Amino acid sequence: MAKASKNEKIQELKESLFEKEYENEKLQKTIKSLNRDLTKVGRKKHLYEVMGDAFISAVGALPKIDTPKISRGIVRKELDDEAVTILFSDAQIGSLVKAGETGGIGNYNKDVFCERLENFQNNMVKILKYHPNPMSVLYVDFLGDIIEGSTIFKGQLRQIDMNTVEQVLFASEKIAHTLNFLSTLFGKVVVNAIVGNHGRVGEKGVNSPLDNFDYLVYKYLEDRLKTNKRIRLNISPTWWMIVEKKEHKFLLAHGDDFKSWLRIPFYGALRYRQNMIELLRESFNKVINGKVDFDFLEVGHHHEPAEFSRIIMNGNWVGASEFSGKRLQAGGMPTQMVFGSHPVYGITWIRKVFLEDPRELPCMKVYN
Repeated sequence: MAKASKNEKIQELKESLFEKEYENEKLQKTIKSLNRDLTKVGRKKHLYEVMGDAFISAVGALPKIDTPKISRGIVRKELDDEAVTILFSDAQIGSLVKAGETGGIGNYNKDVFCERLENFQNNMVKILKYHPNPMSVLYVDFLGDIIEGSTIFKGQLRQIDMNTVEQVLFASEKIAHTLNFLSTLFGKVVVNAIVGNHGRVGEKGVNSPLDNFDYLVYKYLEDRLKTNKRIRLNISPTWWMIVEKKEHKFLLAHGDDFKSWLRIPFYGALRYRQNMIELLRESFNKVINGKVDFDFLEVGHHHEPAEFSRIIMNGNWVGASEFSGKRLQAGGMPTQMVFGSHPVYGITWIRKVFLEDPRELPCMKVYN
C-alpha cells in the first residue's frame, strides 16, 4: 500500500510538472505575441494609428443608422441660395457638474447633454423656418473639445461621469444620430473637424496633434455615417484647416492658442487672425493657390459666443462649471452658433442656438 501510495504521488508530480510546462509554453507564446504587438506599436506615430483600426472595426459591428427622408418645409426658389454653418464645439461630453456643489449655477452630465442635444435639433428646425430661401448645403464645423477627457487638470477624475473610452463611444453615437437627422433638412452635409485641447494625450505640445481622442470621435463618425450619401467628412490631420464656403474662405481653429481678457479675447483673436494670414502668405505658393489668406475665423474654447471683425466665436454645451463659476465668474447660457453665407455678401445672418429654455432655469435659493 505504501509503495502504491508513493507511485501515485510520483505520478501526480509528473502530471503537475507537465501542466506547468504546458502553461509555461503558452506563456512564452503569449509573451512573443505581445512583443510583436509592441514592436508594431513602436513604429506607430500617434494615438489613432495605435488604436484606430481596432476601434473602427468594432464600430462596424454596430447596427447601421438608417437615413430618413428629407423633411424640410417650404422653400422659396426665387431667393438666393445660401450655405448654412453650424459651429459645434466644447461639448466636453463626460464632464460632471453637480448643481449642489455649484449652488445651482451649473448642472451637466451625460443625461443633460442628451436633453440639450434634443433641444439643439428642435431649435435648428425652428431657425430654418425663418429662412425660406434655398439652402443646398449645411456645414457642420467641429471646433474641438467634443469630449471632456480625464487627464487635463488635477482632480478631473471626480468631475467626470464616464471614462475616456466611454466618452468617445457615447459622444460618437449621439452625434452620429444628430448628423443623420440634420441630413434630412439639407441635400448635402459637409462636416469639417479639428481637435481641441481636452481630448489630447499628455501635456500640451508633447505629442502629435493626432494624439487626441477628438480625432478618434471624428474617425468613428466617418465610418458610422458611411451609408448616408448626403454626408461627407473632412477631418484635419492638424490643429487648423481652411474651408471654402460660397466663395469665401474660413479658418477653423480651436482657440486655445490665444488668451482671453475680460472673458472675450477680442485683441488676442484679432492678433491671431492677422498672424495666421501672414503665416499662410509666407508658407504657400501664391501662383498655384492664388490669394493665400482667409476671410473669416471660427474658434471655440473660450465658451463665449461672439461675432466681431470677421471672427465668429462659439459658445459651449456645459454652461457654468465649478472652475468657470468660481475662478472666472463665467458660464452663462449654453449655446452654439449658426450662420448663413452668401457668395457675394459673405455672412448674411448669424444667431445663437439655445440649448436650454431660459424659462426652465432653476430658481435661486435665498436664505433668510
